[in-house]
Amino acid sequence: MRQDHLDGLVTFVQVAEHRSFTHTAQRLGVSTSAVSQVVRSLEGRLGVVLLKRTTRSVKLTQSGEHFLNRVKPLVVELAHVADEIAGQACEPAGRLRLVASTPAYLTVLRPHLRSFLQRYPTIDIDIVLRESRVDLVAEGFDAGFGQDWQVERDLVAVALGSEQRMVALASPNYLSERELPRHPSELSGHDCIGYRHPVSGAVERWVFENSQERVQVGIKSRLVHSDPVALSNSATSWHRALFEREGDD
Repeated sequence: MRQDHLDGLVTFVQVAEHRSFTHTAQRLGVSTSAVSQVVRSLEGRLGVVLLKRTTRSVKLTQSGEHFLNRVKPLVVELAHVADEIAGQACEPAGRLRLVASTPAYLTVLRPHLRSFLQRYPTIDIDIVLRESRVDLVAEGFDAGFGQDWQVERDLVAVALGSEQRMVALASPNYLSERELPRHPSELSGHDCIGYRHPVSGAVERWVFENSQERVQVGIKSRLVHSDPVALSNSATSWHRALFEREGDD
């Protein structure tokens, strides 16, 4: 049904109930002539006269009475549905399907999950951890969180924080057995765990930078992971050093 046809039904029901074009115009926020034109257009489409108009009164014809009895319940139901949908828009509810890389989950999502669920008790969250590229629309996700993800042209990307720093870490057991490096260049002689980017497939380089210099270290990686959680676990279990995003744990 076209919008003007629906408007005609709503306007007719208002005029029929209040028996007044002027009162209906005031309720709808339009001119009396506009209300009259809408009703005339409706009568023209139906091919019948619905209302008898005089300068003092408005009365329903027999066809108008019959039409009102059939149409009014539909208009009332439409109004109820509109109010229901508007209420849902005011209070978010339903299930959110999210996909995130492990680092994004640990640093962006996880710290805020508890407060979000407490604030919105009618929302459920379904999170899938994925390191590879994701087609959000095709796979039915509402939003995705990740680093270095390619975004389709018809989607919107929003930065959720500043550029993250990378830090070099090592377990206490490892440092008790090896001399603590004083400069990044000394890491070349240490057992370091490499991180293979799940999308590009490349092992990430260890780059250190301050106001005086920028140093790229050629680390020795006998152990390489593509999972950030496995990186941290391996550093503890295998007594090695690793390079990860600040804030990951």
